[in-house]
Amino acid sequence: WRGEETMEQRIDREESSAGSRPALVRPSPPSRVCLFMLGAESFAIELNQVREVFPLESITPVPDMPSVLVGVANVHGIIVPLADLRPVLGIPSSSALRYAVIMRCGAQQIGIVIDEVPEIGTIEVNDTLEELTGEMARHRPFLSGLLRLGSRVSGLVEVSRLVAMVDGTLDQQAA
Repeated sequence: WRGEETMEQRIDREESSAGSRPALVRPSPPSRVCLFMLGAESFAIELNQVREVFPLESITPVPDMPSVLVGVANVHGIIVPLADLRPVLGIPSSSALRYAVIMRCGAQQIGIVIDEVPEIGTIEVNDTLEELTGEMARHRPFLSGLLRLGSRVSGLVEVSRLVAMVDGTLDQQAA
């Protein structure tokens, strides 16, 4: 993410210059989310879209997959594509991928590799901050907005956008 301001810096700047809270985003609070870290950044997924969290025993690489996909995993007899979002976010990749969060979007499933077991949190009315626009939206197309949970600002992962990004159809959906 090329040295641009962090999510926390942007929120603090916009809150101080606007004098009021930015526009609210989905989901409608109160809502439960699965929180996970990639590098030093925090992300959230609506809990109703999380199928499972599991330790990675092995990842099978598949040739000619989009660069964000590191391979597939067999999860209870179902082959699930696994994405590593670190390169997209400008975060150094880890060679020791330890866990995956499997998410569902309709009939599709996709996993995100993460370093630690995620935690569960609840979004309240004042936790939703803004929709992503401009540079942040271009560099993080799979996020639908930002949340402030405790002292952290988390990007809200929109699973349908993540699936579209991996499929290469995200730009077509925006048109």
